[in-house]
Amino acid sequence: MKKVLITAVSAFAGVALWAGGVAPESKVVEKMVEQPAPCECFRAGEIQLDVFGAWAASTANNDILENNGWGGGIGANYFITKYFGIGAEGYWLAVDSTLHGVSGSVIARLPFESGPCWAPYVFVGGGGLFDGSSMGTAHAGAGFDIRLTKKIGLIIDSRFNFGGLDEYTLTRAGLRFSF
Repeated sequence: MKKVLITAVSAFAGVALWAGGVAPESKVVEKMVEQPAPCECFRAGEIQLDVFGAWAASTANNDILENNGWGGGIGANYFITKYFGIGAEGYWLAVDSTLHGVSGSVIARLPFESGPCWAPYVFVGGGGLFDGSSMGTAHAGAGFDIRLTKKIGLIIDSRFNFGGLDEYTLTRAGLRFSF
């Protein structure tokens, strides 16, 4: 009798596992949640206008820029791609006399747009200084563009100017407006 009972229980358990052993399909519906697109603060085709204050620090034995001095200026940039652009600026420096400068640059930047938008950049170019006489210069520098909003940012950069008769460092800080 024990054998019959064990056989019957085993058979019943086998049929129960065979008939209902597969778990029913889940009724949970997966909902796809789209992540918001990151803010695109830096883009191709971007036009920028800069307003800045400047500090010039001369090296020894300069003919035109004999002392350090403050100044300011305006600039415009156009980014052909998200990473490469061109720029032009005009500035003045109050040293022993008032110097006026113009320059053009080729710019490369590396934007970071997750969290606060910012972009380190490097640039090279050339221009001139004028104070009654004129002198051509070349420059190389680096800086940061830190966006406060998608259209307004802070800039700070520094460049070494060389060539001609004088060598000096020009450091700029100001506002950038992007369109």
